[in-house]
Amino acid sequence: MINDIINKLRLFFDVKSIIGISISLFCMWWAFRDFQFNSFIKIIIEIKYLNVILAGLFLWLSVWLRGLRWKFLFSSSQSLNVFSLYRIQMMGYFGNNVLPLRAGEIMRAFMINKELGLSKTYAFGTIILERFLDMMVLILLAFLLVAIYPNENIFQLNLVWGSLSLMLVVLIAFKILNHLKKMKAEFFFVKYVIEVLDGIRSLELKFIFPVIILSIFIWGIYLLDIYLLQRAFELNLNFSQILIILVFSFMAMGVPAAPGMVGTYHASVQYVLVNLFGFSSILGNSFALVMHAYGYILLTFIGSYYFMRSQFKLGMISREIKEK
Repeated sequence: MINDIINKLRLFFDVKSIIGISISLFCMWWAFRDFQFNSFIKIIIEIKYLNVILAGLFLWLSVWLRGLRWKFLFSSSQSLNVFSLYRIQMMGYFGNNVLPLRAGEIMRAFMINKELGLSKTYAFGTIILERFLDMMVLILLAFLLVAIYPNENIFQLNLVWGSLSLMLVVLIAFKILNHLKKMKAEFFFVKYVIEVLDGIRSLELKFIFPVIILSIFIWGIYLLDIYLLQRAFELNLNFSQILIILVFSFMAMGVPAAPGMVGTYHASVQYVLVNLFGFSSILGNSFALVMHAYGYILLTFIGSYYFMRSQFKLGMISREIKEK
């Protein structure tokens, strides 16, 4: 019976991968359907690369801050090294950029188990909590955007209702998971659900303030990076325009896509610059490519270095699933 369930899950994952790749291909076609290579090369030659390098350095710093914040999400009884969590964060980014279905998040849980000896399901619970915190920050930024964005149009209304709906879904999901913890059923997956919940609920009250401060710094770096990149292109965007690029690009992460958010990320940034700000299509294409590439190349390169040194094998994940 368990083998049948696993086979169905694997089929489901395969279908999701196909859907994600299909969406990415469509978004790539939409974003670059009128791409002009010669004009793109001219724009790329003229951008200020010092700004791009600075943005990369700040992005690197944000991963270290994520490692520090992740440490606070574990129980204080766990003596964890920030550098180890930073390395695992980097390897997780590498996994997300080269594997489908954001499998880097699963890799992080397995690496926590392999290198630090903690339960995989407990570690995965802290990863869920980490993503939940990021989602809440994104929702707050969306509301801020609605408050300061100068044009009153249907976009604002859709953004508000979308954010409220997303928040409602999250609250309902957490309510259901909280009730699941009290269940006494003998299903084989219940104990794993309980361990995940332990990871989600591991944040202690005394660490809430440091987690909030670190979250502000992390997302402040993302805003700073977009500012630096748009200055590299001399777009002269104001704060609300930079904020809308941040919100749209991160909301694109929720759309099923090929590894590294190829296509969906580009389409979201290109849409904002061309359809909302009125820039040319080739300038929107160029900015979207650089904005995606600077992070993708940096995080994939560093993550792959740590991944190869860790001697971690992707086959471990599939073997563990079969054993369960």
